[in-house]
Amino acid sequence: MVKVSYVLQRNPMRFICNSDEMDFDDVVSAIEEEEELQPGQLYFALPLAWLKHPLQAQEMAALAVKAS
Repeated sequence: MVKVSYVLQRNPMRFICNSDEMDFDDVVSAIEEEEELQPGQLYFALPLAWLKHPLQAQEMAALAVKAS
């Protein structure tokens, strides 16, 4: 299994979030660094500026395009 901390070592200006926990007009939260990423689950590595920031419609749409 890969831990979030491993991904963040290669992407220090980003945080990892679980796509299942993202909702329109809700704040984006980071997954804890010691948590293991689960196979088959969709995650995003987002800019630190988005942390604790409500997702706007255009941001959600852009992420949906990337996920498909």
